[in-house]
Amino acid sequence: MPEISLIRSAADLAELRHAQHRRIGALLSLEGADALGGHLFYVRVLFELGLRMIGLTWNHANWAADGVMEPRQGGVTLRGKQLIKECDQLGMLMDVSHLSEKGFWDLAELTQKPFLASHSNAYAVCAHPRNLKDDQIRAIIAQDGWIGLTFVPYFVVEGGTDGVAAERLLPHIERVCELGGAGNVGFGSDFDGVGQWLAGLEHAGKYDTLVNLLYKHYRSEEAEQFLYGNAYRYFLRELPKAEV
Repeated sequence: MPEISLIRSAADLAELRHAQHRRIGALLSLEGADALGGHLFYVRVLFELGLRMIGLTWNHANWAADGVMEPRQGGVTLRGKQLIKECDQLGMLMDVSHLSEKGFWDLAELTQKPFLASHSNAYAVCAHPRNLKDDQIRAIIAQDGWIGLTFVPYFVVEGGTDGVAAERLLPHIERVCELGGAGNVGFGSDFDGVGQWLAGLEHAGKYDTLVNLLYKHYRSEEAEQFLYGNAYRYFLRELPKAEV
C-alpha cells in the first residue's frame, strides 16, 4: 500500500514526519521470540527484512525467557542472553512488556541500549502482573527508554471491564511523571490484543478522545510530548541512522 511506509531507520522516521503527503509509518516488531527457535541467524535475517523491535517472550515461557504469567517466574535463559547480545550488536530494539520481573532485570543488566515497554501501565495504580513496578519504571527512565501505556481496561483499573472511562489513564501518566518520566511516557494502546476497551477508545479511529483529554488536563507542549514527542525522540535516537 503506497500510503504505508516501512520504518527501518531514523532517516525513514524523519522523512515520514516531514513528508508533504500524509503517510502511515509502520515499524515491524515481533512479540515473543518463540518463532526463532533459538536460532540467532533468524534474528539477523529478520533484521535484514526490516524487523526493528523484539519482545523476548509473551506471557509464558519460551527458549529465551519466562513471561510475566509463567508460574516459576524465571528470568532470561543462557540462549536468551545470547539473543540480547545479538540484538544489541544489530541495533534491534528490545521490548520488556510481557517479560517476567526477573527477566526484566536480567535484560536491564545485560543490554547496552535503552529498551522500551511498548504496552504496560503503572503497577502502583493498578496492581496487575503485566504492569510495571516503580523500580522498573525508574530503570527505564534512568536509561532514557520509553513506556507506552496500554488501554486494556484491566491494566488501567483493577478488575476493569468494557466501558472504563478513558480518564482513568491519567493516574498512570501521573505516576510515570512523578517518577521522573515526563520525557519517557507515551501510548501503546493494544487495540487488537483484547476484546474489551476503554469508553471512547475502542479503536484507533477514536484517538481524538485521548487527544482532547490530554489537552484538557495538560499544557499543550506536555500533551504533544505524551502523544508523539517522546516516542519520536526515542525511536529517532535508537533506530539505525540509515537504512541497512
